[in-house]
Amino acid sequence: MPGQNLSGTLSPAIENLSNLQSIMLQDNAISGSIPGAIGKLRKLQTLDLSGNKFSGALPSSLGELNNLNLL
Repeated sequence: MPGQNLSGTLSPAIENLSNLQSIMLQDNAISGSIPGAIGKLRKLQTLDLSGNKFSGALPSSLGELNNLNLL
């Protein structure tokens, strides 16, 4: 959903989407921190959160995403 003027935060409940392979949320107005729970998405191959208003450090759990091809 790139460029859809989405706002708000990413919920830690994203970890419940265990079969998710791609998150393409670039060029929106999403803010807050990136939840560490995103590291539980073991099938995730693409994660594009660029062009948003995130703050804080990247969660270390991103290092556990062995199938991630694009960050």
